Amino acid sequence: MKRYILASLLMTVNYIMAQEKLYVNAPSIAFKDTELTVEAGVFLDGSTIASYEETDKYYKIYRDYVPPVYVEKSNNIQLTYNSKRIPSPAPIIDKDEYLNGPHLYTVVAGLKVREYPQQTAKVLGTVLNGTPIVLSYFPKDENEYVEINYLGEKGFIPASFIGNRPNLDQLISQYNAVNTTDEQKKYAERILELAWNSSTKDIIKALEIFIEYAETNELTSLANQSKLLLEMHKAIPKKGETKIVEKLYKNKDFGFVIQGAIEPQEGFDKEFVHATIGYSLDSFDDLEDYTLGDYESLSNFNSAVFIVNDYNEKHKVRELSMINANQFKINHSLLNENTSEGDFLQIGKGLITSYNPVEQTYLIERIGMSYKFQFKNNKLFKVESFISC
Repeated sequence: MKRYILASLLMTVNYIMAQEKLYVNAPSIAFKDTELTVEAGVFLDGSTIASYEETDKYYKIYRDYVPPVYVEKSNNIQLTYNSKRIPSPAPIIDKDEYLNGPHLYTVVAGLKVREYPQQTAKVLGTVLNGTPIVLSYFPKDENEYVEINYLGEKGFIPASFIGNRPNLDQLISQYNAVNTTDEQKKYAERILELAWNSSTKDIIKALEIFIEYAETNELTSLANQSKLLLEMHKAIPKKGETKIVEKLYKNKDFGFVIQGAIEPQEGFDKEFVHATIGYSLDSFDDLEDYTLGDYESLSNFNSAVFIVNDYNEKHKVRELSMINANQFKINHSLLNENTSEGDFLQIGKGLITSYNPVEQTYLIERIGMSYKFQFKNNKLFKVESFISC
C-alpha cells in the first residue's frame, strides 16, 4: 500500500512538472479557496504559470514559498499568448514613459530585497526609490510580498512599498518643509535615489540637495563623496564623445596592466599570461557574448578572463580582478585594489559616462568599447571590457 501511495505521489509530481506553461492573456483574479470567493490577488497580462493542477472549474496554481491560489478556468488563460489588451486593475500601471507592461514603482529609499517572502529572510541587496517593478502577480493584501528580478536573481519586496512613481519636485518640497534630522535624511535619500532613476539634470539637482543635507548635519565624508559625484556628472562627456579616451588608448595611457605591462592592442602573448597570471582553469564559447569574434573563445584564470584567439593565441583581457599586480591605467595613474571611489572619481573626471549606484559601477567608453569599473567596500574590485552596441 505504501509503495502504491508513493508511486501515485511521484506520478502527480511528474505530471505537474511536465505540464505546458499557461499564458495569462488578460488580468485574472486569483482566489484563496476552491469556491472562488476570497480574493488573493491578480495574475497580470503577459505572465506565465508553470506549476498547476487543472479541474473542470479552476486551475490550482503553485508559487514559491506561499500557499497555492485558484483561478477560474476561462479563455483568459491558455496554452498560447494572445493578449486581449484588457487594462490591469488599479493601482497597476500598464504603460507609461518609463516602461511598457504591468508595473509599479518603489516609493521608499533603500528598500531591502529578500531571498524569500519573509521579513527574516536573507537580504540580497536594496533597490532605489523610483525603481520600476515589473509585475506578473499582485497580491490583494499589501502585507504580502511581490517577486522581482534582482540582478539576475529571484527576490522579494513588500507590496506595501510600491505604487505610483514618486515626484521629484514634491519630494524636494517635503524635504524643505521638515525640521528634524531623521526626516531630512529620509527625504534627502529618497530625492537622490529617485534621481538615480532619472535624467542627469535631475541627478545634479538631487546631489546639490544631498550635499546641503550632509553639510548641515556635519557628515563631512558623505558630503565630500557627493561633491565628487556632482563634479563627475557635470563633466560627463556628450553621447558619442570618446576622443579623449581614444587618444589615451592610442598613447598607451588607457588600458589593462599586468605586472607593469599595458595590454597591447592585439592582446598579450600566451607565454606572458602563463608567466604572470598562470594557466587557464577552463575555456568555453559564449554565443551571447558579443565581445567574441570569429575563432575566439573565453578562457578563465584565477584573477582574469581572457578572449583567446584560436589562431595566434593572443589573449585580450575581458575581465581583470584587482589583485596581485593587476592594474588599470588611466592617463598617468595606475588603479589597483587600493584605489578608492573618491580617487577614481578624481582620476576619471571628464571620462566617466555613467554610474550605477546599485552595482557600484562606473562606465568609461571609447570607440566601440566600454569599460566597467566595479567597487566593493569603497575599493576597486574588478574591471570588465565589452563591445558597445
